[in-house]
Amino acid sequence: MTYTPLSVTVAVLTQMGSATDKRLESILESAVRHFHDFAREVNLALVEWLKAIEFFTRVGKTCTQTRQEFILLSDIVGLSTLVNTLHDATATEKATSGSLLRPFFREDAPQLPPGEQISKDDKSEEILLWGTVRSAAGEALPNAKLMVWQTSSSGHYDLQEGDGSAIDSRGSGAEICVAISSSNSLVTRSTGGVVDRTIAERGTIWLSPPGPKECLFDVSAPVPQVLHIYLPSQHFSADSLGIDADAAAAHTSLRYERSFQDPLVAEIAFAIVSEMRTQTAGSSLLAETLAVSLAARLVHSHSGLSPNKDLEQLSHQGLDRRRLTRVREYIAANLEGDLTIAQLAKVACLSRFHFARAFKTAVGQPPHQYVSARRLERAKEMLMRGNQSLLDIAIALNFSSQANFTRAFRVGTGMTPGQFRRDFARC
Repeated sequence: MTYTPLSVTVAVLTQMGSATDKRLESILESAVRHFHDFAREVNLALVEWLKAIEFFTRVGKTCTQTRQEFILLSDIVGLSTLVNTLHDATATEKATSGSLLRPFFREDAPQLPPGEQISKDDKSEEILLWGTVRSAAGEALPNAKLMVWQTSSSGHYDLQEGDGSAIDSRGSGAEICVAISSSNSLVTRSTGGVVDRTIAERGTIWLSPPGPKECLFDVSAPVPQVLHIYLPSQHFSADSLGIDADAAAAHTSLRYERSFQDPLVAEIAFAIVSEMRTQTAGSSLLAETLAVSLAARLVHSHSGLSPNKDLEQLSHQGLDRRRLTRVREYIAANLEGDLTIAQLAKVACLSRFHFARAFKTAVGQPPHQYVSARRLERAKEMLMRGNQSLLDIAIALNFSSQANFTRAFRVGTGMTPGQFRRDFARC
């Protein structure tokens, strides 16, 4: 049979006329018409057709179980966005426009707390994002889940690195809720068929292990102050706790429990709230120390793992003189930087949990108090030199604002930085 540029389209459509799925038939007929119209419009040459076949073949060969390159191609030509906008135009819900998952979405991303760094190894410039998820009526939505993924400084997603199995630069841990003040509210929580009812007294704790779960909450009256703490799996690692256990295993071994009282966990929560209300020069160090202590307590008392004797015994041993000297020298050299418990623990060759306790045993005060005192002394030196503004000094010593620097300085010295500088100038 001899075909013409027009008759070939009719022949193909005739062969497709027997489809049982009429919606599929309509889509395929339209696709064939547009494909043929495109070829006729551009007068597509055989060599160009072969080049297109080679291109789509390469796209298909690039696809793996974790990487769908055709979705990326759809994104590039705008088809993904077009389909999304067509949905938005007919959607019944009145909310934010739909968004594309893109080809590098993955379901097994780790759950991270607000403010956590999603990149494990990338040392490029950080960016902080914040906001509120609201309903169509403008009300803040509780327990909203945000899924974030980003390329590294190399321009690649984790699925594009190596075999694509490593997870990095994306985030979705355990959640600990602590009542900071008492109320008469009856809190009912239902998870996994277990129903727990308790009055929200000061220090009441609710623990939610990591992993997907259906959890229903009901409160009979407002609970004015509840601290939500999120602990990602890295706080349960050997580097953090110094125990011979896999971080993921320790993390997932946490037990779902009814509400309970634990004085140590409660004191950790109260200390976090106190620091949030009145920042000191060692805020980040304190938060890191408290996170490690909380993880250790949960593994020791609220997990399926056997209590680790080393966790108890080593925490009472102090730093030897050589290690303590190295740590003090490192702190002195990096007071105007972002000191962390992880860094100091590496200098001492200890886990973060054991270092924090060994340092306090050796020095008589925890790391954050020691660093705070050293930073205030450094602030006095910088104020006496007189060549830097209060804001510059606050930023150099890792305060979030000049106001917090002024508040911490006044608590530590009994006067504001400005008063200290003026008194020194009169001497």
